[in-house]
Amino acid sequence: MAERIIEVIKIHDPEITDEKVSHHPSGKGKYVSLRCELWATGESQLKSLFMDLKQMKAVRMVL
Repeated sequence: MAERIIEVIKIHDPEITDEKVSHHPSGKGKYVSLRCELWATGESQLKSLFMDLKQMKAVRMVL
């Protein structure tokens, strides 16, 4: 599922690389947190990215 999430992020920032994405499992291993460092071009880009991520069933929270 992380690969699909990264594909969605790449739609909004095609320059993102694997080095800019980190995975962190939860303490009990039930969830995985993805942290992405991306170049934001504006508020509309971020809103669109957040909306696309929130529409994914596997995504529980977007910060």
